[in-house]
Amino acid sequence: MKIAIVGAGKLGTKLIQTILSGEHSITIIDKKEDVITNLSNHYDVMTMCANAKSRTVLEECDIKSYDYMVAVTGSDESNLLISKVAKKLGCKRTIARVRNPEHIDQLPFLRELMEVDYIVNPDLTTAMQIYKYLAKKYTATTAVFFAGRVSMCSISAAYAKIESGTPVSNIKDILGNIILVAISKKGGKVIIPKSDTVISEDDELFIIGETEQIQTITAKQGKHINETNINNVMLLGGGKTAFFLGKMLLDFGINVKIIDNNRERCQYLSSHLDDAMVLLGDATDLTLLTEENIANMDAVVTCTGFDEENLLLALTAKNYGVSDVIAKISRESYAELIGLMEIDMTINPVSICITNIMRYLHGSADFVASQLIQGQAQILEVLINEKMRICSNKIKNVELPKGTIIGAINRGAEILIPDGNTSFKKGDRVIIVSMLDDVPEIERFFSKK
Repeated sequence: MKIAIVGAGKLGTKLIQTILSGEHSITIIDKKEDVITNLSNHYDVMTMCANAKSRTVLEECDIKSYDYMVAVTGSDESNLLISKVAKKLGCKRTIARVRNPEHIDQLPFLRELMEVDYIVNPDLTTAMQIYKYLAKKYTATTAVFFAGRVSMCSISAAYAKIESGTPVSNIKDILGNIILVAISKKGGKVIIPKSDTVISEDDELFIIGETEQIQTITAKQGKHINETNINNVMLLGGGKTAFFLGKMLLDFGINVKIIDNNRERCQYLSSHLDDAMVLLGDATDLTLLTEENIANMDAVVTCTGFDEENLLLALTAKNYGVSDVIAKISRESYAELIGLMEIDMTINPVSICITNIMRYLHGSADFVASQLIQGQAQILEVLINEKMRICSNKIKNVELPKGTIIGAINRGAEILIPDGNTSFKKGDRVIIVSMLDDVPEIERFFSKK
């Protein structure tokens, strides 16, 4: 495919990294010469230092020959205008990032007016994932795949009579021919298990297997979905993510308190979120947090514009004894550090946005469906074709992305619970589980040869 990317910021650069390994011809357009020079030195892409709002620029790059144009500059208006011009000049499909809350209620109208095929909003999508984790958190998750022939459910380790200290490698000996794809630790943090991961008796285990086997395992437990009992949530930082999340939580009946240090932003939030308590102040001020009863909050979300501040505030909330703490983190370089912390959930807006864009680029032919595990891990269903690099290879011979598990394979009339000797074949439908932030790496892994 020929793909033009307008805007080489954090999102644009990550998109280049994600799709570069596939059979794609990429052109990146940005107004900043130093940014374009840096990209030319690091990536095998065509570059243009120009303003893509100009019709002449788009004509010079022959935009009519492109399959997709992705506009991810820092301006909603520019992204929409560039998309419209590109479409008028013959580009097959356009994608635009639109972040302004004022535009959300009129997205269908804007799509039609500006001829945009797909709109992404990282703040709204991030807020939605946090909302699902908080307001719709499941004590058990059930899902079915392959027309009901494969199922996933959660069971407690204690119910399954799995003793603390049992290694994951022994699970099949206890439960039969199933795959353990995720573990929810005490407090709600989800992890993707490794072969040397050990189980605690208070763990919640997410298992995938043939439906008959899963039903046998869960028949006596009587699992059902329960909604959360969270009543009070504090949002530290009053940006777009806080606005979208606050609105969702208020609509659900949860009490919301927002702290931000920008007076104008606080006034905006107060006028648009009638039932929220909005406070002007420094969220790093421990005296203020104590006065506002952070210790009595059911959950705290740190969503300032700075990763370091969000991590510090998340650790502070944990120190106050808050049960559920979520931090918005955009830098992947912090992943290892975050793994050492007692933060219940971290969410990367860039990764989520990339995932949505990649799914649209792939279309239904490759990535068929996706579901979430407690808002932290993602289940993908992928259709294997002969152009994929992993086709005809055994699982043990391919280097799966870190933290990835193959849960099941549907091959014609056959259901396979895979092991290392199982091969990927053309036409296979494969269930993959990974952490939410790792999904772009999965997209890369299943790209073309």
